[in-house]
Amino acid sequence: MHFVQLILFLHVLAALWLAVGALGSLVVRGRLTSDLDDAALRFGIGILSRLHRLYTLPGVVASGLLGFSLVTATGYQFTQLWIAGAALLYVLLFHVTLFGLSPRLAHLQRVSKDDPGQALRSRVEQAGWRRLLDLQALLLVGIVLLMTVKP
Repeated sequence: MHFVQLILFLHVLAALWLAVGALGSLVVRGRLTSDLDDAALRFGIGILSRLHRLYTLPGVVASGLLGFSLVTATGYQFTQLWIAGAALLYVLLFHVTLFGLSPRLAHLQRVSKDDPGQALRSRVEQAGWRRLLDLQALLLVGIVLLMTVKP
């Protein structure tokens, strides 16, 4: 039983680590929409990229692995609706993070180093990566809701 409690603690810690990255990225993204000079824009993109690499990516991988191991270790079944729903939302979150946001933020980081100015501003103003950040946060809130309000 102590092993399960340790896994649960690490899972919650990883989920908080993920939340720092995902929700912190929303704050930085909101600031990037204001009228900033080139240096401030590059600095904001650097913070956004660092939040993603240091918090969101490790958090999504670690919390998912620990969460799926908790399901089997505690005796729950994937046939229970709240677990199946949370697993589905997690798979969507994983794909949005790894295959949607990671390439877009890496590209934005490269553009900020190579071509500051109007090209960078046009990339920042594109709605695709901003919508993915919003979707990532909504999926995270949905998973937390299912994990806390389980029947």
